[in-house]
Amino acid sequence: MKSEMGSTRNHTAPLAMRDALACAAATLVAYVGVVHEVVGAALYPDGPAKFGGPIAWYGVGLAGIAAGMLLAAGVLRLLPVPVEPLAVVVGIMGGAVFVAEAAVRTSANLVEINLATQEGDERLDRARELVELVRRVSRRVSEPAS
Repeated sequence: MKSEMGSTRNHTAPLAMRDALACAAATLVAYVGVVHEVVGAALYPDGPAKFGGPIAWYGVGLAGIAAGMLLAAGVLRLLPVPVEPLAVVVGIMGGAVFVAEAAVRTSANLVEINLATQEGDERLDRARELVELVRRVSRRVSEPAS
């Protein structure tokens, strides 16, 4: 039997394991939105400014809460929500945030490493020695055998 949302699921059957897992994932989406709202600005003090202001910052958190609640309502068959397309959109957005965060963290670590190294630093001297050793070895390997 086909429902009004185009799904072939039986809306009167008890929740299956797959639906229970989907509901748990929807709960996690809503929870991430709550955490974003409650502690997000404390963890990322410059977050609202980088997001275009507090309205956009808190809008993302509220959107996460709303998306999680809609997904849960759709999985539990409380509302006729297109669960699959909404889940795909949420997954893509979550993946994009993950990749962006990883890129920012990596560049921040590189800047921190560059700022932390100072002239006369023992680690810097060791790194230079290692680079010189690698150059000498690569020259020996690349020279023709005599």
